[in-house]
Formats: sequence, C-alpha cells, structure tokens
Amino acid sequence: MTDRTTKALLVAIALGLWMNVATQWVKPAVVHAQDDSRIVNLLQSINSQLSSFHCKGELKTSVWGAATAGVGGYEVDVTCK
Repeated sequence: MTDRTTKALLVAIALGLWMNVATQWVKPAVVHAQDDSRIVNLLQSINSQLSSFHCKGELKTSVWGAATAGVGGYEVDVTCK
C-alpha cells in the first residue's frame, strides 16, 4: 500500500513538473498594442491648449484684514482666459 501511494505521489509530482515546462511551449504569442501615435497627438494638443489657459484671482477682505461681511469665509474672484 505504501509503495503504491509513493509511486502515485511521484507520478503526480512528475506530471506537475512537466505541465510547468509545457506551459512555456503552449504560451500564446505576444500581442502588441495598436499604434499610439493618434493618442499621443491628441494628448499633445490638449497640453498645448491647457498651457495657454491662464487664471487670475483676487482675495477680498475687509479693511482690517478679515473676511468680508456675510461671506462666511474669504471671497475670491477668479477670471480665466
């Protein structure tokens, strides 16, 4: 009984090792992504548009440096071009 169990375990181990080797032979081919030049051009276009985007802000406070009345915090005016 022990001999039969040992042989079965050795066969299972050998089979597992051969399956590890076989996966290297059966591995699917490497797939390359599509041409990304269109995406790169789009990102460069977005970047150039964002670099020409400028904003300017102004913080308004009272005479004593506190937030203006009724605002509940600092009032900031922002204008963008």
